[in-house]
Amino acid sequence: KETLHPALETMGIDPNDFQSCVIMYLSMCRWFHANNPKQEVRDSDLLVSRVVSEIHRIFPRDGNGWNLQKTHGLILIPRRYMRKLGSAVNFHGGPGETNHKKFVKDAGNNTQGRPNCFSSQAAQRCYETYVYEYGKEHLNRSSRSGRYKVITSDKVELPAKGEGKYIVEVYENNDYHSYWYWKTKRLGAGKYVHCEVPAKFVRTVTKFIRNTGHDGDFVVEGFTCVKLELEGRDEIFRAASSYKGNSWFDWCMVEYEQEESDDDSADSMVTYPAQLFGFIRIKTNGITTQFTNDKEQMYAVVRTAKEPLSWETLENDFVCKVELGRGHEFFEVVPVDSITHPLLVFDNLGGSVLEHFVVLPRRKWARFFGNKIYS
Repeated sequence: KETLHPALETMGIDPNDFQSCVIMYLSMCRWFHANNPKQEVRDSDLLVSRVVSEIHRIFPRDGNGWNLQKTHGLILIPRRYMRKLGSAVNFHGGPGETNHKKFVKDAGNNTQGRPNCFSSQAAQRCYETYVYEYGKEHLNRSSRSGRYKVITSDKVELPAKGEGKYIVEVYENNDYHSYWYWKTKRLGAGKYVHCEVPAKFVRTVTKFIRNTGHDGDFVVEGFTCVKLELEGRDEIFRAASSYKGNSWFDWCMVEYEQEESDDDSADSMVTYPAQLFGFIRIKTNGITTQFTNDKEQMYAVVRTAKEPLSWETLENDFVCKVELGRGHEFFEVVPVDSITHPLLVFDNLGGSVLEHFVVLPRRKWARFFGNKIYS
């Protein structure tokens, strides 16, 4: 902000206009490659022209007449090509460029590199690759059709699949011990290694268990990664103190049941942006939570924002500013079933450490632009 805003002001450009231009350009590119109604494509000329005009104004390029923005193709994509061929996925050159890696670069790297036999060796390597891929595809089809027996496990898969398992033991005086545990067939014995977990994570879990009326020792099984199926997609959520050399705590949208209100027409559910701090299963017998007494129920430890944020607001605004709550009341344990969406979040550089910006997921960008055509 300290660098960008003064530069924009010297050029006479409003920072809000700069942000709006970037948002519209990104969403327009996704809209080009989406499946859109025919009438929407026909009515998009005016909005596309406005976006191109804003690109010229926000990103000026002065020179000798040649140093200009190459935006003429953007006008022709919906006006000419999308009306004839449909989505830009049908005619963009990305797949062809990608295939060069497969039948030129990869095959060429597996040759002797001699000019007199390079073409024949590259063709042979390419042919061998296709034979292997065809055989693999044939086996996969045969397995699905039942010609070959597929060995499956009798264990029923749970909706939430956890990875990176560790153990947290909390004692009656609220001290705790956390560790990784490995057990190998060759050694026949387990190996305990200390596992670093955030103190706020342990405090939140302890408060959650104590509120059930259990005052003794307890054990929870933690996970650094969980895979959930949301809207037909497999979404991976991570919450780890160390992942690829850094801490990694994803964000999500958590759905709560709204407290009773005088307005009967109000929606009974409300959503909050939240940062994940871990996933747990309760392993100690006899603990019944406010949600369920099922020991296989998986919970998420989250820190929520101070104010709710509806998904409709995010779809309309594209970028929304949120602030994490300060205090223990904003740290909660919720069932993983209450997670409704993954979130793309970045810090408010130069602002408070509790302030962040939530961005609409990329798969929703195309519809954002489509809705702007008629607004």
